[in-house]
Amino acid sequence: MIPAFSRKAGIASGNVVEAHQIRWRCGNCMALPAPEGAHQDGFDRIAMFMVESANITGGEVLVYPEIDAAPLVLEANADPGHWDLIVLTANR
Repeated sequence: MIPAFSRKAGIASGNVVEAHQIRWRCGNCMALPAPEGAHQDGFDRIAMFMVESANITGGEVLVYPEIDAAPLVLEANADPGHWDLIVLTANR
């Protein structure tokens, strides 16, 4: 995953690629993927890989300046849900 990301994103050899394992939980009807709102982490390259999604509808993560992420919505009559993601970040 990391070598493919580095090649496709034009990451220079020797530059650091960070990997972040994230689980967003949704247990009370709705959850925000980024509750703090739109933000920048200082990276110019990012890749997001969905590992698993359970009992969730909606949820749109936008990589765009000044746009908030859409909420994750628990499916009707569902057990608590979650999104599991792997996010890779780097600078060229």
